[in-house]
Amino acid sequence: MEKNIHFESLSANLIVGDVNKSVEYYTKNLDFSLIASVPESGSYNRVMVMREDVTLMFQSLKSLQEDLPELKISAKAAWALFISR
Repeated sequence: MEKNIHFESLSANLIVGDVNKSVEYYTKNLDFSLIASVPESGSYNRVMVMREDVTLMFQSLKSLQEDLPELKISAKAAWALFISR
């Protein structure tokens, strides 16, 4: 395995019970900005928020299960990491 790997970024994808409430909390209380969402308005399935060099993604469990039906997730909250190199 290559040991001199340079990573460009690390983004946590947080599986949450209510994506809209998570966006509201992070934007109003922690000064994050909404930079991408699916759909663009209304009840979000997934979003990306950012503050300075920190990027977080929030996704509903239903949306994750639609993306990856092979996952057998029954929890109400979970997380995954996406690494860019």
